[in-house]
Amino acid sequence: MLLAIAVSVVASVWSTLVLACRYGGANLNSWFFIDGPQFPYKGAAGKIINPSDPSITGWLLTGGGAGVMGFLSAMRQRFVGWPFHPVGFCVGSTWVVGALWLTCLVARLVKLLILRFGGLRGFRTSLPFFLGLIVGQYTCNGFWLVMDYFSGAKGNRIFWI
Repeated sequence: MLLAIAVSVVASVWSTLVLACRYGGANLNSWFFIDGPQFPYKGAAGKIINPSDPSITGWLLTGGGAGVMGFLSAMRQRFVGWPFHPVGFCVGSTWVVGALWLTCLVARLVKLLILRFGGLRGFRTSLPFFLGLIVGQYTCNGFWLVMDYFSGAKGNRIFWI
């Protein structure tokens, strides 16, 4: 797995550099080459140009969030079966979770049902099916990338990014 990660990181960095040098980063995906890199600096410049007064509400919400995070961390540390992970509290308000929450909920419910009625043996026998779903999704995406390459199609997005 580490070898696969290393090879994919090297291949993706190499292909990004080749494409950016050959076609110009501004002509490729605007989020990765224009908007994304400028986003934090534009936000900081906006705060410098238009400063605001300290917000008591903001400080109270930050303290409340720290308290909830401390509580979740302590409960996770203390109880083995604690179902709520502190990282879930951090990423719960991001757009990715907003797009994928139903899929994650269905996957968790299916896993609970398999474990409840099939036990560990049922879980292990169903594992190839669910891994096949993941591999099938990537195989389909890869097939269409190859088809786009040979047909010269442009603008097809595999993921929503």
